[in-house]
Amino acid sequence: MWCMTRNAVGDIGAITMAGTKAGGAKAAAKNKKLYGADFYARIGAKGGKKGHTGGFYANRELAREAGAKGGRISRRKRA
Repeated sequence: MWCMTRNAVGDIGAITMAGTKAGGAKAAAKNKKLYGADFYARIGAKGGKKGHTGGFYANRELAREAGAKGGRISRRKRA
């Protein structure tokens, strides 16, 4: 997706819009250029190390109880 705009000189040109696939690719390329090729890998590693509660995998009983609660309040019909 693109739109026509006028620059300061008055020339008409196409620009890449934010929120599109092309805009995302442009932003990703700029982030990699500014912060290094492993920019997204570093962000992902931080997220993986940040957790400290263990989640449902660490407590299967808690997972069972939460699933049962969700099943009781679900508004979907039985399959």
